[in-house]
Amino acid sequence: MIGFFRKDFYALASLYKKNLALVFVLYVVLTVSTGNPFFLYFLIWMLGFYSLSAISLDQSCGWDRYARTLPASPRQVVAARYLITVGFMALGAALALAVQLIALDGQQAALETVGAVPLVTAIAIVIISIMLPAAYKWGMEKARNGFLALFAAVFAVPLLMEQGVLDDALLERALNWLNAVSPAALVCFSLAAAILVCWISYEIAWRIYKNQEF
Repeated sequence: MIGFFRKDFYALASLYKKNLALVFVLYVVLTVSTGNPFFLYFLIWMLGFYSLSAISLDQSCGWDRYARTLPASPRQVVAARYLITVGFMALGAALALAVQLIALDGQQAALETVGAVPLVTAIAIVIISIMLPAAYKWGMEKARNGFLALFAAVFAVPLLMEQGVLDDALLERALNWLNAVSPAALVCFSLAAAILVCWISYEIAWRIYKNQEF
């Protein structure tokens, strides 16, 4: 499994290292100049999407057919893909956290950063975990289109609630719960939920991969 992990790491590093360095510098400059941490939060998402490109690379060169001849199980192949994906997002979270703690002034800003980065990371892990089985089942392009549709639906819900099409009672209860929960508990709950979703996603994905013919 370590060999599969290293294969993905070297392929993605070769493909994106210059782009990532340029984007990282740009995001740091924008964060420092505007005082808005959004750009560094987006870095976590971007690294997650970068890691998904490993699936497209494998499909383009027929690597999966070769992988079936190796003394490794489909479970190990997919596990390495999940490790590289979570690892890339963890790298993005570490970079975002480090830059914000250096760039932002004040104890309150630092505390908000420490709480916000894990929450954004947890959301990113959940979304990427939903996309991975879809990518194995239907291909990366359809998985991306499905993500865009889900993204649009999430933003459409508040608009429908505002216009009275949907009942906003559930949203209000969710907001009240968020206000009542301590930041530390919210971070722990979000990360635990993300780990659970990622594990379920992995169990689905390797079974899909196992039944595929190349």
